[in-house]
Amino acid sequence: MKKVILGTMVLVLSVSFVSCEGCKDEAAKTEDAMENVSEELEAIGDDVKNATNDAIEDVEEATNEAAQDVKEAAEDAGDAIKEAGEEIKKAGEKAAEEVKKAGEEVKEAVKEDTK
Repeated sequence: MKKVILGTMVLVLSVSFVSCEGCKDEAAKTEDAMENVSEELEAIGDDVKNATNDAIEDVEEATNEAAQDVKEAAEDAGDAIKEAGEEIKKAGEKAAEEVKKAGEEVKEAVKEDTK
């Protein structure tokens, strides 16, 4: 009976030992796999961070360019308005001269008729 009990204990211990060795190997494989996953996730995080930074820089550059374009367009519009104002002023002065000249001609014609 002692031999049966002792044999059973040895069998249980050997099965437990073999089973634990298998678990140890599986745990080592799992640990390696987890390290690989961790490294991949870190690389993905770096890629996302870099892509985000690049996108932010692109948006800033585009915004600055658009602001510069708007500023230049406003300056050009201001120049065009100033030039148009000068042309209108010249045309008004010319028209005033013509009206004055015509008035003088009418005045002279009236003087001639009244003589």
